[in-house]
Amino acid sequence: MSLPFTLAGLGIAAHAVFNRGKLKWFDLGIAAMVLGALRAINTWDYPTYLALIGCAMVVGYFVDVRTEEKQEFSWSEWLQRYLWFIVLAFVQVAAIVIPTNAAGTRITFDMAIFIVVIVFALALGLVQFGLKLDPRRIGWDLGWRMIALIALSVLFYWPYIINYGTAYTSVELWKDARTTFTDYLVVHGIFLFLAAAYVLILVVNRSARTLGAPVQENTPRSWLEGWTLYLLPALLVLELGFLFFQLQVFALILPLVAAIVWILFARDTAMIHRFLALILVAGLLLTLMVEVVTLKGDIGRMNTVFKFYLQAWVFFGVATASGLAIVFPYLWFRDPQLDTATGEKVGGDSGLLQTVKAAWWGLAALLIFAGMLYPGFAGWAKAHDRFVDTMPPGLNGLDYMQEASYNENNHDFPLKPDYEAIQWLREHIIGSPVIVEGNAGLYHWGNRISINTGLPVVIGWDWHTKQQYSLLPGEIVDNRINDIRTIYETEDPEQAADLLHHYHVSLLYVGAEERALYSPVGFAKFDTMVQSGTLREIYNQDGVQIYALKQDVTQLVK
Repeated sequence: MSLPFTLAGLGIAAHAVFNRGKLKWFDLGIAAMVLGALRAINTWDYPTYLALIGCAMVVGYFVDVRTEEKQEFSWSEWLQRYLWFIVLAFVQVAAIVIPTNAAGTRITFDMAIFIVVIVFALALGLVQFGLKLDPRRIGWDLGWRMIALIALSVLFYWPYIINYGTAYTSVELWKDARTTFTDYLVVHGIFLFLAAAYVLILVVNRSARTLGAPVQENTPRSWLEGWTLYLLPALLVLELGFLFFQLQVFALILPLVAAIVWILFARDTAMIHRFLALILVAGLLLTLMVEVVTLKGDIGRMNTVFKFYLQAWVFFGVATASGLAIVFPYLWFRDPQLDTATGEKVGGDSGLLQTVKAAWWGLAALLIFAGMLYPGFAGWAKAHDRFVDTMPPGLNGLDYMQEASYNENNHDFPLKPDYEAIQWLREHIIGSPVIVEGNAGLYHWGNRISINTGLPVVIGWDWHTKQQYSLLPGEIVDNRINDIRTIYETEDPEQAADLLHHYHVSLLYVGAEERALYSPVGFAKFDTMVQSGTLREIYNQDGVQIYALKQDVTQLVK
């Protein structure tokens, strides 16, 4: 569901780069609408795309920014500029934090992203202009746009934000096993292969990187030009450190990240390559981030990995497909051309280069073909992972229940009685009354009536419910599960009736699953409750009984 909005976010980021970071008010409004929608659809996407759009504004902004040439450098003026910048940043943060906090909403992640974008702007500005950088211009031109973007994304979705709550709002260091080298290549290998080729072409071929733009003779030199000689040994030491501490994934990605950052910061890089470098490095950093931190309260780091890997795949897919299409002439074979003046063939690829290109295309075709095998074979495997192998394919997802059986606590029972009861409930029950049924462990047969009828139930699957209601103490879920057990196992009809009334229950389901889950001594009380008028049996077929609280029968059953 979020994919169209993430692609829209990438489009806005590209727009920010090509418009030199100076988004108009309507641009900010559209971006805020997309970001706010991402917050509601898939909260994990919001900080990523907020940071991406902010950094895209920074990248575009510094293309045309120039500094004023000064005859003399003044340390006092330099200090004054940065002090004013700090004051301005505090004012900007306060302008949004104070009102939202007063309204009872915290936007901690938003402000963290704001700081990341401003720091990135300072870093890129220092690389471009060194001590001549005027940080006040960053604060005015970029800072207020970021604050406006955050404020509008909150304001447009204010009713949702003030009514939404979750306990999963912090991260912690990941201290368990990290992704192995082979697993990382299995997941990202195809993209890495394609991205490495694209990046290598941009690094070694200036014409490809600049799209053939002429050399600007009078362009001011970057403050860090010439420092590559000193940075390469530092990168080598860092690479050896990763290998020594067995951080193979970091060691694999570091050279690629370093090359992409160089492309991103190089003054002569074409705008389109600068944008693609930005999303490529963002994707790579996302895959490294999950090796260091995880969402606090996650199941290990399961949700953290797959949520951010999905974002990385979108970045990799867009960047590699677009980038390789642009540099395709440099990847394809170039034959020598006939010089009409001399009659000799000139130019073209050398024999060695043609061999390298042939090997690259062959390996690329092999990897892409191998990747394309997965959807077909995975679909085939999924289609054949069935409860009943002999059943023909069909569009009714409940048909399997007519022939399948299930084992719960060493009790084998057919599912057809549940199937018939589900169909009866769908046809005869009015409205959405609360039903009680057995609560098994995660991914067991419990809650199958609620799942297949849509009727509300007292409690769903244990951990899923705790995640969805993360702001509530887990004991609330545990207490409800224990109360369900009490309803079925107690021999005291009054205790069971009190619990049914406490949870506003109208329907009580007793089938083979309940008999497998709970002690049999408690089931006899339901007949007693029928005789006393507390319950009325409204369904009894093939070992399944459905009871209704007597006072609700006329309002429930057609």
